[in-house]
Amino acid sequence: QSDLAKKAAGHTAHAEADELPDEPVTRRRKVWLAFVWLCTWLVPSFALKHCGRIKRRDQRIAWREKVALCLIIFWSCVFVIFWIVGLGLILCPRQHVYSIGELQSHNTEKDALIAVRGEVFDIKDFSHMNVDFDYLVDHYYLGQDQSNTFPYQLSFVCPFPDLDPRLSFQPKPNLYSAAYYHDHRWWRHPTTTGYNYYQFRLMRLLRQNHAKGHIAVDPKELKKEGDGNSKNAQGQNIRRCIIHDQIYDLSAYIDHGGAPYLVSDTQNSTNSVNTRLFLDNAVFDMFDQNPGRDISEMWDNYFANDPESHARHIQCLRGAFYVGKVDMRKSARCYAANYLLLAGSIALVAIIFFKFIAALQFGTRRDPEPSTNFVVCNVPCYTEGEDSLKHTINSLAVLKYDDKRKLLFIVCDGMIMGSGNDRPTPRIVLDILGVGSDQEPEALSYI
Repeated sequence: QSDLAKKAAGHTAHAEADELPDEPVTRRRKVWLAFVWLCTWLVPSFALKHCGRIKRRDQRIAWREKVALCLIIFWSCVFVIFWIVGLGLILCPRQHVYSIGELQSHNTEKDALIAVRGEVFDIKDFSHMNVDFDYLVDHYYLGQDQSNTFPYQLSFVCPFPDLDPRLSFQPKPNLYSAAYYHDHRWWRHPTTTGYNYYQFRLMRLLRQNHAKGHIAVDPKELKKEGDGNSKNAQGQNIRRCIIHDQIYDLSAYIDHGGAPYLVSDTQNSTNSVNTRLFLDNAVFDMFDQNPGRDISEMWDNYFANDPESHARHIQCLRGAFYVGKVDMRKSARCYAANYLLLAGSIALVAIIFFKFIAALQFGTRRDPEPSTNFVVCNVPCYTEGEDSLKHTINSLAVLKYDDKRKLLFIVCDGMIMGSGNDRPTPRIVLDILGVGSDQEPEALSYI
């Protein structure tokens, strides 16, 4: 009997320390526990048992469930942030672009933009070579495309052999005009190659200190121009094409069979030139036969085996024919991103609204449901006054729970006499509860 009692006692102690009796597990509970283990498998049970001192199995499961719930909340927050912030940037990356109409609205002293061959610059507080910002404002530079104000040396931006340095896409400017003072082409510096003021001086200065973005062109409008149905065409054949989201305009080159102007250094210079063409004939045909289209695939296929020629042509297109980037702000992807953001915002507002409606009480207050368990009301007291304690205890006493199952647990933390009180806090509580002054309760230790 003695051995049997010892075994029973040991078994009981082990059961209390380690496990509770198993209960039937539903299918839903099994799925939930599988998910919990999937979230917390990196923390082995022996670590919780020996390091965390969680001996009982049900307590370890409860710990894992809490961690799983925290992970669900965390990843839900991450998903909401991604939905609001990240998804839109993935579907519709932000573009620093301006249409011509938008550029024209940036024409004030506080918001001063100009465009030069497809690039947009902020010239607020601009000062260079005795030209300050006030001069630009007074001469209506702001909000305009100033490409013609800055002529460029074609033989520099298009590094093709035997390209005549006199060839250009701009004629001689009027004497003492703004373009005249910025013109440093071969006709004013008739050296072997000329002086590259536009690339080496002007654009380097603007790109380093004043870059703002690029001109944007709507691909739908670009296609209309290529088909001759655009109001901007005005009867002209516009040959603009897209190569890797960048737009190049070869209209003047194709219409004139090459560079349209031969700008010489003297009035008596010959006007003859061997050829005005310098681009590959295949490039000429791509733009001539596919106006307003994306020719990226044709371009890549043609130059796949000739990287050197590809580099020269890209440099030339970028320097002499670039007009801007494809405007993706009105594309289907960007519209989808906007609608997804709107849907997320509506969902969040709806959740807040319905939670608010659910918190309102439209009918009579319902009594709490009967329960066999005790309703424990815990009241910590330290240095509160008699009025505050009496109000709190009375409020808990009138709660609509069964008085037979309601327990007020009042903890007076030490024999402390609060400011303005004439008695210690435990004595105040005892007086409120009607305990005589001749009765002193036993002080209990925390340990």
